Amino acid sequence: MRWTGAGLAALAGLLLAAGALYLTSLYGDGLDLPAAIVTALLLAAAGLYGALRMLRGEAKDAVAPVLALGLAGHAALVAALAPGLAPLWLSSRLEKSIEKAQLLPRQGLADAPVAVAGYAEPSLVFALGTPTELDGPVEAARAIAEHRPAVVEAREEAAFQEALAHMHARARLVDTVRGRDYSNGDEMTLRLYVSTAPGRLGLRP
Repeated sequence: MRWTGAGLAALAGLLLAAGALYLTSLYGDGLDLPAAIVTALLLAAAGLYGALRMLRGEAKDAVAPVLALGLAGHAALVAALAPGLAPLWLSSRLEKSIEKAQLLPRQGLADAPVAVAGYAEPSLVFALGTPTELDGPVEAARAIAEHRPAVVEAREEAAFQEALAHMHARARLVDTVRGRDYSNGDEMTLRLYVSTAPGRLGLRP
């Protein structure tokens, strides 16, 4: 039992450390490497130190140091490493893009709510407000026809354009945000559109 527990503790620490480095290799850059190394060392140390103390029959004495190392590792992950992995935070980046374009509902300048087709993360609803419409390309086209902003994922683009033509509406591309949906791992390309109706452009006078 002691050897099994030690092996599992060491394995958990090493897997968490490897995960931090792997995520950085996929979504980070050179500037994120120091944070990734610190995070990996702390998480690996927690597992390996706990394993060593277990093998020595000192598991009870290891609880406090292992807990401290684990908490420090997770703090480094959340505070130092995770914010630099920009492609994973699609909702917050899209929110900033919409805000920059002065189309964010809480800014009070654009008609609301925003319609979103092809991306339905709850975090986006928190960012844009509960009235946000998470639906399909037809509903996104209807939002444009009603002079509201719309966000369309690339896979819904053809259906969105077809629906626009059917409604005799036209849209202008404002910005494009690319990244990965962390909930399912899919690559996403989100395009922000506004109406090109004369005198409106998706904004209130």
